[in-house]
Amino acid sequence: MDPDNDDDDPTEIILDLDHPKFDSSTGRQFYIKWVNKSYSEITYEFERDLILNDVDYKEQLALYNKRKTKPTREDMRMRSNENEVEMRKMYKIFGDKIHHSEDEREASVKEFQDALATRVFKNGGQLRDYQAEGVSWLMSNHLNKRSSILADEMGLGKTIQTATYVNMMSQQLATRGPFLIIAPLSTIPHWYREFTGWTDLNTIVYHGSAYDRERAREEEFAFPEDRVEDVAFNQRYLMKVAKKWRSNWERTWMVEVVITTPEMLVTEDFTELMAVKWEILVVDEAHRLKNHNSKLAQNLRDKRFEFNQSLLLTGVSRIFFLYDAHFQ
Repeated sequence: MDPDNDDDDPTEIILDLDHPKFDSSTGRQFYIKWVNKSYSEITYEFERDLILNDVDYKEQLALYNKRKTKPTREDMRMRSNENEVEMRKMYKIFGDKIHHSEDEREASVKEFQDALATRVFKNGGQLRDYQAEGVSWLMSNHLNKRSSILADEMGLGKTIQTATYVNMMSQQLATRGPFLIIAPLSTIPHWYREFTGWTDLNTIVYHGSAYDRERAREEEFAFPEDRVEDVAFNQRYLMKVAKKWRSNWERTWMVEVVITTPEMLVTEDFTELMAVKWEILVVDEAHRLKNHNSKLAQNLRDKRFEFNQSLLLTGVSRIFFLYDAHFQ
């Protein structure tokens, strides 16, 4: 490329294979993780080749540029103010300490549920009446600082209810999260599909080979300006990122929803995930936690593993007890 030649534009794209400048006019080069592919299958692609192969990349590029931009201190202040305002509004509907008559409370909750049931989400979907009731119940528990156990028969949409509840936490209550979803490996694609279909939250799957998980930690969790280098062999990457922050407004992760499997919570990855203070911990097929002495149950009770509230999901329609305040 000749720097003195104004005709040479490194971002110029020429699609004509017979053009003399075809080889040098490739446009930008992108580092791409393809949907449903592992991090070890990431490729570098020229913009011209994406166009020639009819790859719809512009929307994804815009979304990437949006999510990699860290909120400023003023953004976080405004978000905190929005959170307080919305919390007050919704507490007037669901708050245990609000003095309403039973009829008044039922009417306000019914109005909220009806509005939720008529809302059209980004995928064109709508909640069924019983799903809107479930999400309302989850919001009521959250506003009254209670964790939840959602138990019903399979196929009634617990995943959708969870995604909608988490989305409301983010959008209406201005809470960035992050939110941690622990689910069986066979259900991970379903969880990812529902979160990306029903919400605009920055959602990743944390699983795969040791290399895949390392790439996810280094490229998906933190904003670009918060990422660190020179991590020693005995150091944890996410912990080093968290220690870099000096003020509360800086303690913001780029990722908003992390979907992983129980296995990741009983391996060395657990010490990495402890670096994040999770807004909500969601455990699918949580009846497995009945074994109080299992490694997973013990790790979730570890005081170093922080989360504000938990949501336990089970397809088994019976109550079971977990003997720790973390899950009450």
